[in-house]
Amino acid sequence: MILNSRTQVNKEFQLGDLIKTLGLGKNIRDELKKVSSLTLTHALDTETTGFTATDAVEKIFLFELVSSHGNAPFEFLKVLDKQTQAHTVFRLCQNGDWFYFIHNKRIGDSIVLDGIYFSGESVYNERASKNPEPQNLEHLYCLMLSNIIGLTLREGETAADLVARDHRIANLQKEVSKLESKKRKEVQLNKKAEINTQIRKLFAEIEEEER
Repeated sequence: MILNSRTQVNKEFQLGDLIKTLGLGKNIRDELKKVSSLTLTHALDTETTGFTATDAVEKIFLFELVSSHGNAPFEFLKVLDKQTQAHTVFRLCQNGDWFYFIHNKRIGDSIVLDGIYFSGESVYNERASKNPEPQNLEHLYCLMLSNIIGLTLREGETAADLVARDHRIANLQKEVSKLESKKRKEVQLNKKAEINTQIRKLFAEIEEEER
């Protein structure tokens, strides 16, 4: 990730002010009771990174949120993301463990499939260490998303493409689970063999999607 003194912001938000500004409902206000701090740590744009903006991604905000107990406040993060006119990445501390979280969205004419993804920090950093040099801000965002999802970004692949590919893999895995359940109940060997053939075909499709 391209983080330095130029991208650094370190603006801590007053949670009470956010509740009023965003008009949060009771369920999300209850989530915020678990939060001890929320800070905008970095703003990534052309000026601070030197990378060219695109129509899809002009700016990326990196927030850091510390949750003192319980589950991470994902519903609050989704609301904050929707209210922010930039792509967002959240670094979360939950019960002492650090995670990265992205809620994909649509900004302007950039169509990005909705999805919620999070990854442990050590896994994220290991994937990020193998990333190529970003070509522009959109490519940088896609690399960050791929580190969280756990799929290698293909050449020319957009965030929407990456999320769609992840959805296809999830659907294929569901089909495998259904067939494996069906196979366990099947008593005829020839039908079990047919199911095994279908499962192998699905695994081959998953392997192709994961490349």
